[in-house]
Amino acid sequence: AAASVEDNTHEAAKLRRVFNFIDRDATGCISDTELQTALGGTLDEARAILAGMDADCSGSIRFTEFMAGALHGKKGRAKDAFNVFDRDGDGQVDVDEILEVVPGVTRGFVEQVMNEVDSRSDGGLNEGEFELVLGVE
Repeated sequence: AAASVEDNTHEAAKLRRVFNFIDRDATGCISDTELQTALGGTLDEARAILAGMDADCSGSIRFTEFMAGALHGKKGRAKDAFNVFDRDGDGQVDVDEILEVVPGVTRGFVEQVMNEVDSRSDGGLNEGEFELVLGVE
């Protein structure tokens, strides 16, 4: 049981880092425009995703809602997100693709996160590794 508590604590810490990165204005809530910036899609797409995670219908995503959505997310949503990041369609997300989709993040930060989750040590994330980042099992 101790390992699962440690795993959950580590997972929550990873989710907090992602949440804080998306929450650009540090309000503790992710807005539709912050989500759009992070995902690189349209505002309508961001609003649709937000609506699916916004349990209290506040118009934004609090960390608890973000964590619940990530930990209990659907593989279909993970696949959609993977496809957004996999710009060249090669079935792998690399550092340059993340830098292209997520403006304002440093190469060093992306490389650090990639090193944590790239279990194959091949410089990219396949769909399974990407799903681990999102907390989809």
